[in-house]
Amino acid sequence: MSRIRLSGCILAAIVSICIFSAVYVRRSCLELLDILARVQVHTEQADYAAAAQAAVELNQAWSHAMPRLNMLVSSDKLTQIGGALSRLIPLIDTENDELGAEIATNRTLLEQLYYGEIPVLNRLF
Repeated sequence: MSRIRLSGCILAAIVSICIFSAVYVRRSCLELLDILARVQVHTEQADYAAAAQAAVELNQAWSHAMPRLNMLVSSDKLTQIGGALSRLIPLIDTENDELGAEIATNRTLLEQLYYGEIPVLNRLF
């Protein structure tokens, strides 16, 4: 009987950790997507100083979330997102034409990370 209880506790701990990690990844992605949306709004209004400030805030939020995300998500996804986010500030400073495409790329990568961590039963089988 004690083995069954111990197995149940271990199973409950594993499920809890999985749920917590999915919630944390989704919350972090939503925060980053919100800041990225502010960067896009400022660039569409041609307010590049505010866009640069929001991009710095985006990089700080990424630096804060990255160590925890690194334990929960494969590092190649995070490296790709980190590289894409780091290109925003130089593009904003030079008011480059490719800024809109880079923002769209960042949004796509963050959304892929967000939706990729939703637990779905068909991924188990």
